[in-house]
Amino acid sequence: AAAAAAASAAESPASILMTRTLGSIKNLLAVVVEKDPTSSCLQHLVTFLNRWTTSAKGYQREWVLDAYHSLLTNFLKQIELLAGAAPAPAPVNPSDAVMPTPPTSPTPDGKPAAPIKVAAAAADAKDKDKKDGKAGTTGNKTFEGLGKFLADLVPRCSDPYSGKLRQAALSSMQQLLRVNNVVTGEGGKEDVFVDAMTKLVERSENSDPNAQFAVVKDLARVLAKKVVKEEMLKFLFPLMDGLMDREADAASGACVVLNGLFRQRGEELGEDLDALVTELHVKLTNLADRDERVRTGVLRAVRTLATHHLTVAVKRLLAFDLPYDKVVVDMWRTLCEEEALSAPILEHLLDMLNNGRPYDETSKSKGTSVRAPTVPSMKATAALTELLTMEETEKLVAAKYPEIFSATVVRLGSTIGIKLQPKQPCPNKDALAAFKMFLTRSKSTAISEALDKADLWPSLENEATCTDGFTCIAAALCTSYKKEIAAVVDIMEAVLKRVYDQQRIVAAAVCAEFINQQCGGDLTLITRLKNGLLNKLVDSCHVVRMLCIRGLGNLASVPDDHMKKHSTTALSAMMAGMDDRDDPEDLITLEAMKGLSKIIAKVEEDNIRAILINISLRIRPCFEKEKPAVRAAAIVLFGNLSRFGDGPSKAPFLEQIHANMVSLLLHLNEADLDVRVACKRALKMLGPLLEAKKVNDMFINHLRDEGSLHYGEFMNDLAKLLIEEFPEKINFYTMGNVGFFKADWKEIKANAAMFAGFLLGNLPESNRKVITKEHVCGELIRLLKDPQVIVRERAAEAISLLHDY
Repeated sequence: AAAAAAASAAESPASILMTRTLGSIKNLLAVVVEKDPTSSCLQHLVTFLNRWTTSAKGYQREWVLDAYHSLLTNFLKQIELLAGAAPAPAPVNPSDAVMPTPPTSPTPDGKPAAPIKVAAAAADAKDKDKKDGKAGTTGNKTFEGLGKFLADLVPRCSDPYSGKLRQAALSSMQQLLRVNNVVTGEGGKEDVFVDAMTKLVERSENSDPNAQFAVVKDLARVLAKKVVKEEMLKFLFPLMDGLMDREADAASGACVVLNGLFRQRGEELGEDLDALVTELHVKLTNLADRDERVRTGVLRAVRTLATHHLTVAVKRLLAFDLPYDKVVVDMWRTLCEEEALSAPILEHLLDMLNNGRPYDETSKSKGTSVRAPTVPSMKATAALTELLTMEETEKLVAAKYPEIFSATVVRLGSTIGIKLQPKQPCPNKDALAAFKMFLTRSKSTAISEALDKADLWPSLENEATCTDGFTCIAAALCTSYKKEIAAVVDIMEAVLKRVYDQQRIVAAAVCAEFINQQCGGDLTLITRLKNGLLNKLVDSCHVVRMLCIRGLGNLASVPDDHMKKHSTTALSAMMAGMDDRDDPEDLITLEAMKGLSKIIAKVEEDNIRAILINISLRIRPCFEKEKPAVRAAAIVLFGNLSRFGDGPSKAPFLEQIHANMVSLLLHLNEADLDVRVACKRALKMLGPLLEAKKVNDMFINHLRDEGSLHYGEFMNDLAKLLIEEFPEKINFYTMGNVGFFKADWKEIKANAAMFAGFLLGNLPESNRKVITKEHVCGELIRLLKDPQVIVRERAAEAISLLHDY
């Protein structure tokens, strides 16, 4: 019944009329090509028919492909006649059969291709074969426009509408290849590739998706053999237009053929890769809302092409503007899915980051400079982030852990403080994203957790605090990833020698903390790190010098037997740090004093005796530095020196205690808590060396770290004890207080006035002769005019204590 219904429909008046109309069209086309068998004529006819090859209506596509096949069959007959008649005289000159280049198929240089005469081309090929003794070999010329003609038919070879449509498309392609054989002088020869397409035509009737995929895959093999190099681009670019076909299956078929061509002929496309990737980028952008199969296939085509010319492909992807759009990101990720590609891509990106300019620095007035980001490094950072995003790179990242760690950390440091550029992403945020992605892909959770716990992620965006973040990273690395330390040390040694300050800062911070962490247990690395930091003590960047001092001070963290070998070097470095004259913020001095405090806690007196007094003299000015941290560090260091005050150096060190006594007592009541605590501890450590039990007991009983101190009562009672224990030092103490009447801090001036008043007020009359009373009283009277209320009050109180003078 179904067959009868179909037969009845086929014999309907409308169907009969359509069949006759289609037959008439075929006959008309046959007459046209018989009268004008040129590619120009063919081009016009194909252009006319092409408007229906992509019609939304399947039956129209089927009809036009049927007509297309008929047209090509008749055209083939005509040029076979012309080619065969070329050697003999003919009523019509065969040379008139000119086949110019279609307007849409320019030569690679953009100029119109020279016309080829069909009969003349075939005849020339035969003549050349005879001269060369190679009868039947292929000539060098090809059928102009072949590439575009073939490309336009490829999507229809997997058209889902009907098997008849697909067969017509494949048959048309077969005819086009036969036309080309005639033009190149091989019309009479057997062509296994062209003949094999007969089987493809038969197989294309099957509508199963797997069967269709196999057909277009085999078609790609045929085309890879038959499309000559000169026609390759003229084939590929129209073929890429087929990726936008309204039928997803047709577009997918074009994608399969494109992949096949790239796989088999990609080697010869190196010079054209830029243009191809650019065009594929355009197509992928337009495919954003289309069938995902096609989009995935095109991305794989990019990867297939890149396997032949990876360096060129990577450079082309890097040439896209920042921020990378979704298509470029997907291209990077698709390339990095293959380990064979991801490894060399990683090497290329690391080379760019390690050897490229991280920023351009422009000097400004007053010794300042502005750092502007360099685009290549920013693009390499963004590309590295995408590579690390792929789970497939996990093994690669594990194998290259030290290299990627070092590159991302150094890049992160290089972007801190860089001036943002208009319409450009933030270099620091991109670098931070790359570093975080590295931690994720390498499963370095210990580093992430350490930064989280210490709340140091923000420090990696701040030039003033970034060294804290890098120190934390280095400590976590030593704790949890010990096997990577040696390789990282190798890299950081090289980074220390680079010309960019920010990179050396990162390397110095990491190396300094490595020493503090004993290199994760690999003590053989300590000497190398020490030597590397020593060499940079003369670095032009004061932050690098500061970090080198910190690292050398961290030698106190190594085991005692190793410390003995390095103690002399470490002490010399700390002393050199305290002498650094280019230290505007006292950062180097601060680190030197901290380092000395740690080192002297572990060395013997023999190592320190010769420089004990020198250290004491050098740190005294630091008691009055503006920065509280420097004052506190200096006071702590002086207290730690008490360890050597009871041996051969006892007498000279006792004089240093008396020399610094006034300053320590005055800073007991200053604004900064750390300085106050440092003074309390130092006085308790120095007290036993005074050999004055009452004074020492007072220090121990009253100077508690967290306890409150009634400063006035304490100083009055202490003044009495000092007069009792050290009567010969009272004038020295008094004049020391007078020296602080001109201090920068109101609290210190007020404390000094009060202390001087207590000393003079409690001094017995018999001892007053040694005091320069007039000078002290004159200075106290001057303080009555001080702009600070608290200073005037304390000066008045001090003067009131001198009523019986």
